[in-house]
Amino acid sequence: MTTILAPSHLLAFSTLLGAQLHQTFLVTSLNFTHLPRPAFKTLQKAAFPAYFRAQTVLVVLTVVTGPAAAGGLLGLVGETGSATTARAGATWDSAALGVALATALANWLVYSPRTIVAMDARTRLETRAREKEKKKQIDQGEELKDGDSGENQTELPIVNAEASPELKAAARNFSRNHAMSIHLNLITIIATLVYGWGLAGRMSFS
Repeated sequence: MTTILAPSHLLAFSTLLGAQLHQTFLVTSLNFTHLPRPAFKTLQKAAFPAYFRAQTVLVVLTVVTGPAAAGGLLGLVGETGSATTARAGATWDSAALGVALATALANWLVYSPRTIVAMDARTRLETRAREKEKKKQIDQGEELKDGDSGENQTELPIVNAEASPELKAAARNFSRNHAMSIHLNLITIIATLVYGWGLAGRMSFS
């Protein structure tokens, strides 16, 4: 059993950590920098539900294939009583994986869907506000500013002091859920790193 679990556990953990760091700190940053805002939002709506789902699955695989001392379920098969006692003392590793699983699930099932719904609501209100402003300028015979027409009219946010209460509320709702999702993801990454540190401490290179 150990000959199967050990490589499976390392593959699950390394894939989890690599995927988290790659998506969070590289892909998202590059997309935000180089994509137009509408394209960026469309991509994020598709990418992040898949990312949080994969993140949760990989955390579960890491838990299931982990050694008994770290709370792994399959690692308990065939273990002696002394091994079970040793497992009970590995509180840091078990806690780290528990935190990672809880925060990943919260993002996948709660805050990622809420963020997407809030983003769609804010976008609809922003588009409506821009259309009203554009119509107002045309009615007043004003010349449209650069970026106020065509595809580019959704490039820049319109949430400001003159925005409607409804738009301000939608913006706050999006910001609150988005911030919660970001922080939960960072907690998952930190918990993964904490577990990885403990895992590395148990490895032998002899």
